[in-house]
Amino acid sequence: MHSSMRPLLKQHPILPLVTLQKAEEALAIADRLLKKNIRIIEIGLRSDAALKGIELLAKQRPEITVLAGTVITPEQFQTAMDYGAKGMVSPGFRKSLHEIATKTRLPWLPGVVTPSEIMKALEKGYDTLKFFPANVFGGIEALKALVPVFPQVQFCVTGGINDRNKDEYLAFKNVIAVSGSQLAA
Repeated sequence: MHSSMRPLLKQHPILPLVTLQKAEEALAIADRLLKKNIRIIEIGLRSDAALKGIELLAKQRPEITVLAGTVITPEQFQTAMDYGAKGMVSPGFRKSLHEIATKTRLPWLPGVVTPSEIMKALEKGYDTLKFFPANVFGGIEALKALVPVFPQVQFCVTGGINDRNKDEYLAFKNVIAVSGSQLAA
């Protein structure tokens, strides 16, 4: 059985996403987030600095939960875990990622956008999912259509989330959290 991301996101409804240019930037960003009482960060595996940034935060800022994002392969999952990530976030659902999440019991937030993808995730025991990219696939209107069909699912909404629209999403009963790069500023 895999570990659910739901308890973590319930405690931390704002999930800032960061793409690092230099690993050391992670410390200053984390300090800014901690001053805002945000104790979670997603470091996207989109740059060469990402893994070292995860490692720096895991060692020097243990009060902030570090997730690795843009995880698309089992190798990335394992490596990010080895560097200190406490959970993984993916843009989609992949059987091999489900298998390593189950094996390691590390929380994994798979991404979905269609009813078929949601059904596949539910079939594997995931009821907390990343809705990505929300801004391209209908945003609130899409969620209004999906929730009556999948009332058991809680979504972490990403894609186009910013300070102007985050509260509208968070007010939606099946949105447990929002994530985005603009939330890290």
